[in-house]
Amino acid sequence: MSNYKDRGILKWAPFDALSSQKSILEDLIYNLEKKDKSILSEDENEELNDTIKKALQENKNVSIDYYNDGYVYSTYGKIKKIDSVKKIIIMDTEEEIYCEDILEIKITR
Repeated sequence: MSNYKDRGILKWAPFDALSSQKSILEDLIYNLEKKDKSILSEDENEELNDTIKKALQENKNVSIDYYNDGYVYSTYGKIKKIDSVKKIIIMDTEEEIYCEDILEIKITR
């Protein structure tokens, strides 16, 4: 038999500081990579509105680039409904996008 005596949890105590530090670094990197929202001109807003109306009337698939919390995201699908009170576009994937956050919309095939 061996006379080996394990120190148990004590040997892992110094690594606890590193795990809490990891979440702080992730938050820092997330915030550093944020970008400001692009401001669209009146012409660009008109073009977006026309494209949204056409896609809804003709039941076409669309590709939407939108801004959320400092990042630009993309989604794809059909527009299911437009809520004019809340100013939200509801996609067939049940995704809700605020109209003022839309940067670009394209009708796809």
